[in-house]
This record gives sequence, C-alpha cells and structure tokens, in this order.
Amino acid sequence: MSLPSGCTLDNVSFSKRKKQLFVSCHGEDLMKVMESFRGQKVIEMNFKDCNPPTTRLTQLPNMTLQTLTIANCGIEEIDANAFLNVSDLFKLDLSKNLITNLPNMESLPELGYLFMEDNKISHIPDGTFKTNTPGGKVLNFRYCELNLRKNHFKVLNDSTFIGLEHLVVLDLGFNQISSISPKALNFGKLYQLNLDHNNLLTLPPTVFKSLTKLYELSLNNNKLSQLPSDLFSSNKGLHRLDLSFNDIEQLPSNIFKGRDRLFYLELNNNKLKSLDENVFSGAEYISTLYLHDNQLEHLPPKLFHNLKRMKKLYLDNNRLTEIPKDFVAHSKLKDVFLSNNRIKALPEKVFAHLDPSEETFPIVISLRNNSLTTVPQSAFKEIPIPDEDAFPRRRFGILLHGNPLICDEKLAWLVERVQTDAIFVDHQYFPKVPTCAGPLKFSGQALEDVELH
Repeated sequence: MSLPSGCTLDNVSFSKRKKQLFVSCHGEDLMKVMESFRGQKVIEMNFKDCNPPTTRLTQLPNMTLQTLTIANCGIEEIDANAFLNVSDLFKLDLSKNLITNLPNMESLPELGYLFMEDNKISHIPDGTFKTNTPGGKVLNFRYCELNLRKNHFKVLNDSTFIGLEHLVVLDLGFNQISSISPKALNFGKLYQLNLDHNNLLTLPPTVFKSLTKLYELSLNNNKLSQLPSDLFSSNKGLHRLDLSFNDIEQLPSNIFKGRDRLFYLELNNNKLKSLDENVFSGAEYISTLYLHDNQLEHLPPKLFHNLKRMKKLYLDNNRLTEIPKDFVAHSKLKDVFLSNNRIKALPEKVFAHLDPSEETFPIVISLRNNSLTTVPQSAFKEIPIPDEDAFPRRRFGILLHGNPLICDEKLAWLVERVQTDAIFVDHQYFPKVPTCAGPLKFSGQALEDVELH
C-alpha cells in the first residue's frame, strides 16, 4: 500500500496470524487517506494539521476502526452520518478544531472516550446522549471519559448530560461556566471531575450529591467566595480536592467532616484570613496541605492536631507573626514552608518532634523572609554532628535567607552545624544563603563563614 509522505503505517503482529494496523498522518488529505483503507480493519488512525483543511466532515468510508483522532484540521461542521460507517469506534478525538456542535451520537453506540477539547461548543441539546430509537430501544452510551475542556459552555442544566450513567472522567475546565443546576452532575460512577478555570461564583449545596465514587475534584481558578457546609458530604471517597485560586474568605467548620480519605487538599491563593480550629477535624488522612498565598494572621493552637499523617505543609506568603508551640507536634512532617510571613520568634520545641535520623530524605523547614533575629536550639530536636561516613551528611535543612539574624552566641549552635554539614541553610530551589544583620563586625557575612570563637 502506497501512502503519502506525511503518513506512517505500523503493521504490528500480535500473533502469527493476526496483524494490527496503526496509521498516523500529518499535513495530509484526510478523506483521501481514509478512502485508501476502505473495507479494512484498522486499530488506530491519527490525523493532525490536515491539508487541505477539512472544514466539513462528511461520511467516512466503511471500515472497522477502534480509535480515530482528527486534530487541528479546521473542522467546523460534522454531518449527521459522518460516523455511520465506523460505528465500532471506541475512542474519538476531535480536539483543536472549530466545532460548535457535538457529533451525532446515535451512530456511535460503542464509544467509550470522546475528546472535544479546544473547540467552540457552547451547548449540548437535550437527549444528545440518550436517544429513543424507532424501535423504542433506549441507547445508554458507554462513555468512560468525556473531555470538553476549552470550549464555550456557560451553563450546565439538569438535562445536559442525561444518558452518561457510566461516565468515569468529565473534564469541563477552561470554559465560561457560571451556573450549574443542582442535578446537572448525576453520575454514580464518576471518578474525576474537572471544573477548573471557569466563572463559578457559587455552587448549589447538593450539586455533588450523586458523585458517591468521586476521587478527584478540581475547582481551582474560579470566583468562589464561600462554600456550603455540606457541599462534599456525599463524596466520602474524595482523595484530592483543589480549591486554589478562588476568593474564599472563610471555610465552614464542618466542611471536611467525614472526608477520611482526603490526602491532598489545595486551598492556596484564596482570601482566607482565619481558620476554625476544627475545620480539619474530619480529614485526618491529609498528607499534603496547601494554605500558602492567603491572608492568614493567626493559627489556632490545635488546628493541625488530628493531621497525624501530614507530611507537607505549605503556609508561605501569609501574614503570620507567630506560630503556636504545638501546632504540628502530632504530625510526621517532612517539609514545612513558612516563608514570606512576619514571624518574629520560634517557640521552644516547636519542631522538636521532627527526627531527621528516621527519614530517608532530609527534612526541610523553610523560614525565608521573616523577621527572625535568632533561631533557638530548643526549637529543634538535638541534631548531632554527623560521622565522616554518614550519608547523606546533611539530613536537616533550615532555610533562613532574608531574616535579620544576629550572629551572636545564641546562634553559635546553628553556625557550628552549618559549618560541619549537619544542617543546610540553602536549597537547590532556594540557593541564597542567610547572612548576618548584626553585630556590625559580621554584618553581611554568610552564616557558614562566621567565626564566633
């Protein structure tokens, strides 16, 4: 078979008798290439940057085809019978075109994956995914994944997605959605839902009620200012929740109650000024918590007490002037980020429960750009000077650049351990080393160069 220069054909043998065809074309005539495979069995066909552009997708040639990608080909219209001859399609990708309407679903009963990212779709007519045939049979399309990212949706109605009971992944990110009806998301098997980068101001309290299998939810980059207290009450298996880059000022005290499988919680880049002491009391399995880039001025003493499995805590870029003595005493933290706050002092034993000798990787505490003049040894567990053969030698990091450190006898313990490689005070991502602000004879000197004795 002779193919244009922009096409490749892989004839893969999975057995002595059976060969599978995979076709990929770039910058070629879509219909001309497909016609050359009429009547054949092809596993996968990929077309990108069609030449000439295929502004109108007409009926495709008859063939057995499982996966079809037609991306960046200028498609504006799709004929109702376009896929009638390839009804066995399981995966269809029409991303990066100019399509305003979804293709006719009646001829694609086996479709499991539909990718329509980066088009111009703004509306899905009622019944698109659930149609009564002339014989009275109801077609429930077996979608596993529906990608409508980067389109022009503004509203999701109760009837928008009727017929997608088997849906596992739904991506609606980067649209213009400002309103979701309470029953629009009725998916009993949905595992992942992306609603990021939209225009959501509020959410109905029951909008996620049917999503009992939900594992990952992205609501970042919207305009949410408040959340209903029972918004996630039905999502008991939620593992990852992203609420970052919104306008949230306050969280209901019980919003995470019963979320004992929540591992990753992203609340960064909001307008949080305070947190209720019990807000995380029902989410004790949180491993990574992002609270950076808010307006937090105060942390309740017991805020993190039940988060015994927390390993990473991000509190950078807030307005904290102090941290409670026992605020992370019950966790197994590996990394604590408190940079760019206004912290003036560290309480005794605040990090004393962190034992670098028990960890495979170094523990890092970032305190860059605060108002610390000294770092008391009592704030940490005793960090011995390592043996010559110890690996890694530096198991504990205290990042201190940007603090007005007074390099006197109070800081001698830290200087000694920095100079003997027991502690590191810079990092590959934050290479600037801390310097002394005083006394005058040490002003401007790097901590590792100071000679106190």
